[in-house]
Amino acid sequence: MHEMRQYSEALQCFDKALVIDPQYAVAWSNKGNTLQALRQYSEALQCFEKAIEIDLWYADAWYNKGAALHEMEQYSEAVQCYDRALQINPQYLLAWYNMGVSLYMMERYNETAWCFDMALQIDPQNEAVQDELELLKTQHSIGYCKINFEY
Repeated sequence: MHEMRQYSEALQCFDKALVIDPQYAVAWSNKGNTLQALRQYSEALQCFEKAIEIDLWYADAWYNKGAALHEMEQYSEAVQCYDRALQINPQYLLAWYNMGVSLYMMERYNETAWCFDMALQIDPQNEAVQDELELLKTQHSIGYCKINFEY
């Protein structure tokens, strides 16, 4: 119950900020994150789309939209959003990782491995990604070779 109250208070704060400055892309995106935490994905998407409308180069808004679409099991659309975030910021580790997860859900295992590898190029010590990549290769017998690629 306490957590729900905090989300409600956060939404009120974002709404106040947006009354002051309706072009505040960060507030739109953070409001979307709060709505997503409440599993209100359609409303969250509207916020992310507003943030993107204000700032097409806001990588976090594209990433957050992708995460909401993933939760709605719209994996192909999620991949497109993660890809856009990566066009803006090729070093966005979470976008690489989550794009891989969405590709995995579409049974595109080689592309999943490639995304995980790209995440490891950014953070070679990331044990969670290392473990996911090893599990993927083991479970799906991927004949995979590491690629050095600049996005």
